[in-house]
Amino acid sequence: MHFTERELAEFVHELILGYKPKDDKTIDSIIPHLGSVTWLRSKLMNNLSYERFFQIVKILDFIYSSEDQERKYREQFESFLALPPDREAFLRSIISEYDDSYTNFHRERFFDQLRVFDAIKSTYFPAVPEFRVLDIGLMSVSQLYKRIVPETQLHICDHPAAEEKFRSFPEGYAQFYPINIETTQIQNVYTQLKGQFHLILFCEVLEHLRLEPAEIISDLKELLVPNGMLYLTTPNGMRAGVFLSYFEGRAPAETYSRKNRIRYEHGHIHVREHTMKEVLLATEKAKMVIKQRCIKEYSQPGNFFVTRKISAGGLINIIAGSN
Repeated sequence: MHFTERELAEFVHELILGYKPKDDKTIDSIIPHLGSVTWLRSKLMNNLSYERFFQIVKILDFIYSSEDQERKYREQFESFLALPPDREAFLRSIISEYDDSYTNFHRERFFDQLRVFDAIKSTYFPAVPEFRVLDIGLMSVSQLYKRIVPETQLHICDHPAAEEKFRSFPEGYAQFYPINIETTQIQNVYTQLKGQFHLILFCEVLEHLRLEPAEIISDLKELLVPNGMLYLTTPNGMRAGVFLSYFEGRAPAETYSRKNRIRYEHGHIHVREHTMKEVLLATEKAKMVIKQRCIKEYSQPGNFFVTRKISAGGLINIIAGSN
């Protein structure tokens, strides 16, 4: 493989310091010295950035100390989701039909979401004639479930502001229930939904709520059939990026501009991100049984920290049963 000088300089910087150069000026300063190991060592390794970087690595090594167990959880999760090559190719092909920016950014996460959907149906409900599913939060991938499992009866709960977006769905594709789940219990407003669903998808929603997680999970449990399943994903509140933001002098909490206040009012701001321990405790408090759990990185799989530590990954995945 042939590298240009700029590519090589960028590679050397990342190899030694663990992150890419911040600007072209840094790359330009390295290029004249690519042939000198002594210079590279003195300028890159014997400096405060290098020392600081490895102090951070030591701290994260201490924080993410349960790697062997986390690796087993991830292997079990991947084994549960494993598909024949032709089925995997089919799922990837239908996701590729969507080219909006949100889907492009979350494409790998959506792929796992479809794999979970497929695996839960085939493992726990292979013979049900009508696979009743509740999706909490409307998104483009919501339109793909029936293509995976044609017998799916899809129901969607979301903030009332999402009702306009739902109108773009094919007529009769799903039932929509407008509700603010942070302030209102679904089962109290839509009593006909209690005990109805084989699967509830609760993906990338929890972080938008200030509500105690165990309360909303308990609400969702009431909507499940006996032995029904919940798939929950939420950003990992202990991912590497959260800690690194503090080292850079930034708090990771999200804010909004007054002109975009509607994003906050409609639930598009991350108001509280949770750790794996918190999500597990909330799930157990709701008296649900953990079937699968893992932490995965989807947006930066080659990041130095997340390749070194599974627990530093960006997303919590939980599959839990109602009993």
